[in-house]
Amino acid sequence: MVHLVFGTGYCWSLGPGTLCVRDLVQLVCGTWDTWCLGPGTVGVWDLVHSVFATTYTWCLGRGTVGAWDQERLAFGALYAWCLGPGKHVVWDLVHRVFVTWYTGCLGPGRRRFWVPRHVVFGTWYTWCLGPGTLGIWDLVYLVCGTWYTSCLGPGTLGVWKLAHLVYGTWYTWCLGPSTLGV
Repeated sequence: MVHLVFGTGYCWSLGPGTLCVRDLVQLVCGTWDTWCLGPGTVGVWDLVHSVFATTYTWCLGRGTVGAWDQERLAFGALYAWCLGPGKHVVWDLVHRVFVTWYTGCLGPGRRRFWVPRHVVFGTWYTWCLGPGTLGIWDLVYLVCGTWYTSCLGPGTLGVWKLAHLVYGTWYTWCLGPSTLGV
């Protein structure tokens, strides 16, 4: 993540038994690598489909991907490290950021894309790879970001701040008590 968001090549590890940042970038942001997280889990290409809600039908749970499994797939660990006093633990962050408990779907085993796009990425960006989906290029641009300071839209946060809020600095700005800003 550091590699994409902050532009370094550091391979700093998330913790004992977890993936280094360089590997995390490959797993979450989707190279064409076929390396799997472990027996029975999804390969990198499939991970992109599952996490970012294309029309991929495979799911860990009924209709949606459970937060616990999402954490394991997206962040590659069962690490319970807290963001700080009064902040969300990793499990909660995954639950909120990836909006796993939303019930709207494109179909069986799929999440409705409009909701995660609206809540997580804070934009009405309409460029698509297919009906109701975000293009990969745009996903990288919006989520992993450059140091670009222009906002995603009126009243929303710039990419730099988005990185802070989504990827867990000590940033304390909220939409409401105990909630994360968009």
